[in-house]
Amino acid sequence: MSTLQSIPRELRDHVLHHVILAQQNDAPSLDQSFNDLIQDREILLSPRLGAWCKTVLYQPTNVVANASSLLLVNHQIRRETQENIKRLGARQYDLDVIILDEILPLPTWLRIPVLTNSLDAVNVTFRIAGKFDRKKQRNDDGSETPYRKYGSYRGFGIGNGAGPAMGWQIYGILERFIKAGPVGKLEDNKIHTHRHMTVKTIDINVETPQDVDPSASGNPISASLMSSLRDDADTVLSPEYLARFVAQNMNGLLAGGDREWFAYGKVLYEYVDFIVIRHDGVEIKRLDVAERLRGVGGFQEKYVSEKELQDYKAATWAKRKIRGLRVLSD
Repeated sequence: MSTLQSIPRELRDHVLHHVILAQQNDAPSLDQSFNDLIQDREILLSPRLGAWCKTVLYQPTNVVANASSLLLVNHQIRRETQENIKRLGARQYDLDVIILDEILPLPTWLRIPVLTNSLDAVNVTFRIAGKFDRKKQRNDDGSETPYRKYGSYRGFGIGNGAGPAMGWQIYGILERFIKAGPVGKLEDNKIHTHRHMTVKTIDINVETPQDVDPSASGNPISASLMSSLRDDADTVLSPEYLARFVAQNMNGLLAGGDREWFAYGKVLYEYVDFIVIRHDGVEIKRLDVAERLRGVGGFQEKYVSEKELQDYKAATWAKRKIRGLRVLSD
């Protein structure tokens, strides 16, 4: 009987290629009900995040990296697996994020070839499912509804000086990945964990739902409490709107001039090279994080002094160099 080691190296490489690049999960079907899509998902509390809204429903179970078992077979298969990982450019992860009823992001890791803290790319697909339903928002008798358990600050609703919750929900997905990697539920004692994941390119593509008439798409109903309760509010979140929203949100994190945006933008300055946002594969925004770091400034001296800014830049350039990210001269 032939074994993996007994077949010719060329054939063995084909087997290794298939195993390394295999997709672990299929993207959830969009034709499922609200309850089916959120089933077995939960808000994960570890690690601790800075995002103002953490209402993201994750799968609590871990996805096992494809190469993990291969690396444990023996010295020969381990060496050949490592060679193939390098040859295939396999340091890329694929993530699917459903925006459900405008208010709930549902991330699903589709492909994790190898566990590593240094990635060439994370390819993220945003898909839209359902639409905001005022009947799920509240009942006249005050009884529990599908939306109520997720609080009032979620989706595109505006908080008290905090901007749309969806911006924070998307930021929370990014922040959790940088701190914890592509993992599910962590023990509470790992609330302060930080894996320092680095990514050369975060490539985000917002897809247009195939079964939705473009004329039925519109701005988010959940953006306003009053509009969310209108009887005639019956549109699906526009993918063009979502793509622009994501682009503006990422751009805002790197805009500089505002001390709070700057504080949250550090998760990009310290761990990412490029962010690309697309709509149906067409690029609408490309952000060069190193260029933004070099040009960041414009703060009021009482909030961020010039010395504090220059010290931060020097320390961050040093971190980026160690992490294999782009470093520019100031």
